[in-house]
Amino acid sequence: MAGIDGTIIAQASEGYICARQEAVLKTMKAFAPGEGLKTEKMPGHWVLARLGKRVLRPGGMQLTRRMLDALRIQRTDDVVEFAPGMGVTARLTLELGPASYTAVERDEAAAKIVSGFFKGERQHCVVGSASDTGLPDQCATVVYGEAMLTM
Repeated sequence: MAGIDGTIIAQASEGYICARQEAVLKTMKAFAPGEGLKTEKMPGHWVLARLGKRVLRPGGMQLTRRMLDALRIQRTDDVVEFAPGMGVTARLTLELGPASYTAVERDEAAAKIVSGFFKGERQHCVVGSASDTGLPDQCATVVYGEAMLTM
């Protein structure tokens, strides 16, 4: 699977998706999560991201894959993901080819990172919160917010 700037992303033995370090560092320099926030006011997951942590989720990738399997996302589904962060689960969802995918991310830097994975017309990211998405009612057939469990 190709990632940022054509970087190859591969499945590691532990089940984590990893990118070459230089691609991740380049992305983080361009779009720093939590930019403008003092460290003591920054959400914990962004502090960890700035320290190099790229995958932060309860249950690891195994539980992520189980969640996606249970959701049974089809090509006819309109998917909304809350708090996609660095886009690990977003990429897995996009591989399933849903009719549309909308990410709702409150951090503009993270929204830019996730938007970099989009290749289709009906794939976009809204900068907003779970309580104020700006999305119309009944716009999705599948909604998940896996990363919100770690916040």
